Amino acid sequence: MLIHRGGKKMPRGELHIVLRLLWFYFVGLWLGGIWLHVAWFCGITIIGLPICIWMINQAPAIMTLKQQGAYKKFEVGGKTAYYLKAARQTNFFVRALYFILIGWWLGLFWIELSLLAAASFIGIPLSFWMINRLPFVITLNQED
Repeated sequence: MLIHRGGKKMPRGELHIVLRLLWFYFVGLWLGGIWLHVAWFCGITIIGLPICIWMINQAPAIMTLKQQGAYKKFEVGGKTAYYLKAARQTNFFVRALYFILIGWWLGLFWIELSLLAAASFIGIPLSFWMINRLPFVITLNQED
């Protein structure tokens, strides 16, 4: 995705960490807990599986206000442009097999452990880290 500086659309930076922590503690934790459990149960059926995957990939943004993707900056003819670079993904069939055999169950354990870590103020950074890695744990989804 190419975004020029001359227009009004530019990549947004990450929100300040204090705002993200407040969001996580007062809204993201309970909203995300519900969101992740609904996603996990959607994964039980073949019909709900795409919804499950989508919800899991959205969980870091919902719980911690983490920006999706990373913009790369480059100069072209004296103008600054940005693009969103997608990470190279593992083969779809490998990811599907992993999800069925390991990811679905490990994901539930990971979700519960991350929510438990957030129960103490000291565990919040660990919980942030775990939630941001959740798409990889469940589906081997690579981030840039």
